[in-house]
Amino acid sequence: MSRHGHHANAFTLIELVVAIAVIAIMVGLLLPVLGSMRQAGITSVCQSNLHQISIATQGYTVDSQGVIPFGPASYGVSAPDDFYIVDGQITNQITTETGQPMAAGLMLANHLSKVPETLFCPGTDDQLEAKQELEKVGTTTALSSYSYRHGSNTYAQLTSPPDELDNHIRIDNLGLNRNNDPIRALFVDNNFTLNRGTYYYSLFHRTNHQTQHVNIAYADGHVENRNNYDGKYTANVGGFLYGGLHRMLVVLENADLN
Repeated sequence: MSRHGHHANAFTLIELVVAIAVIAIMVGLLLPVLGSMRQAGITSVCQSNLHQISIATQGYTVDSQGVIPFGPASYGVSAPDDFYIVDGQITNQITTETGQPMAAGLMLANHLSKVPETLFCPGTDDQLEAKQELEKVGTTTALSSYSYRHGSNTYAQLTSPPDELDNHIRIDNLGLNRNNDPIRALFVDNNFTLNRGTYYYSLFHRTNHQTQHVNIAYADGHVENRNNYDGKYTANVGGFLYGGLHRMLVVLENADLN
């Protein structure tokens, strides 16, 4: 091959730079698409989880005369990582500080026994691993990445004796929320935010999907995805942890609306 022919078939420096630039542009265009596809996949799995939880809840009510997973009795604030302070409050705890199943965790024995990992959102933004939390069942406090309404309709009523409570635990008649709207939402992506540096930050600060959207499971079994750009599905308590129950109820009251 002649020297002239060799140069005719070789890349020039300019051609190489152009080729690299084209590849960089293509990568730049593809990365957001791939990121969006990944997020869409995570959202889909999260919705599937909540759908399975809804099916389990329906099965639980059949076996419990129409009552949703509820209880056990609270012992008040007995440990820094135990925030189950009143019976039936909205919570993401699935076991008490002694490891006893509670709230949505009551379904682990039967209705979620084969798929316990469905209690954990794949889009969690925090170090909340399903395997790690499930290993705590039976020994100490374990947390789900979904908030469960439990028996909550007003914080004030939750402090009353059970026989004085308006009944908000029957799947076919959950009653009204504080705004006199029908209670519909039972589970929602857990977005509970505290100011960074707050004493309880590492224990309670939990968010899913970067708080951009939430998945919500309803009492009738269907699941909805809603955007959260305005923060109405985030319980932002700042530095006041004990305002959390009110803020979490606000989130579910927003979810109750069509």
